[in-house]
Amino acid sequence: MATTFSASLRPTRTRILLIALTVVVLLGYGLFTAQRARSATLTKKAFAGVKVVSGTATLVHPSHVTAVVYEAMGQYLLTFDRHVDNCSFAVTSGFHRGVFALMGRVFSTVNGSFDARTTSQEEVFQFDSSSHNSADADFDIIALCPGT
Repeated sequence: MATTFSASLRPTRTRILLIALTVVVLLGYGLFTAQRARSATLTKKAFAGVKVVSGTATLVHPSHVTAVVYEAMGQYLLTFDRHVDNCSFAVTSGFHRGVFALMGRVFSTVNGSFDARTTSQEEVFQFDSSSHNSADADFDIIALCPGT
């Protein structure tokens, strides 16, 4: 005697266990993936403008930058509220109503841990690109740090 299609879909113990196992695996995978997505860390940013007037450096609209010290002509020490030894820096000329240099500036950064300072400090050097001498002018700095 032939069985009908609807009779072949009767819930048996094996089928119920297979469906339950499939549901558990799918829910577990979904929860695991959601947890990984929630715990993924994004890039942390720190930035500031630095205004330079008569040998004094002042922070302009800082975010995670706590201090700047004018050390010498074209040499500034910035302090951040976190370690920045594994961050990537970009420094550009800026204008914050101090000394303005439209172009012709070259910037170099050195992490504070390099010269026995803390890992939350970064030293910025500024040079005139034509004469290669140290020079003062306003600048902007941004640090992009991997999430920790």
